[in-house]
Amino acid sequence: MTKENDFFKNYKDKSLTRPRDMGWGNWKAWGNEVGEKIEGTVVDAFYRPEEGVYKEQRGLTIKQLDGTLINVGVKYLPFVLSSTDELRIGDPIVMELAEIKEPSKKGHFGAKIFSFFGENEEENKGNKTVKELTETDKKEGGSVEPEPETETETPSENQTKEENPF
Repeated sequence: MTKENDFFKNYKDKSLTRPRDMGWGNWKAWGNEVGEKIEGTVVDAFYRPEEGVYKEQRGLTIKQLDGTLINVGVKYLPFVLSSTDELRIGDPIVMELAEIKEPSKKGHFGAKIFSFFGENEEENKGNKTVKELTETDKKEGGSVEPEPETETETPSENQTKEENPF
């Protein structure tokens, strides 16, 4: 079998769509239960600029143990970012809600404190780090929700050949 035929046989393994886009509609909503966690493999990292009520953040796309992709926002603060900076694409990660602080004002939510666990696996040594991907994306303006696909317009029956030469 030629190399070209091998590609077509396994084309789904060669997606040009970034994992962050495939998981965009599936963002982790943290509850209020200490011990809640996400386990999986880092498959993408990106910068998400401030938008509406959301402050700037690092986005991590994680392939969970069941195979689903989920995006997780990480506060864009140096002491928080350093926890995931050196992880590489393909490395395992666990994010756990470790503590919820008492709110400073009545009627507000308490701060959620997260613990990060992971390791650099030898097989991922040549892969980009989360920090590299995030910084590159930030320089390019950051990531926003992918635009929905639109249907291609078809010419109306009343169009003449001059109006639509193709």
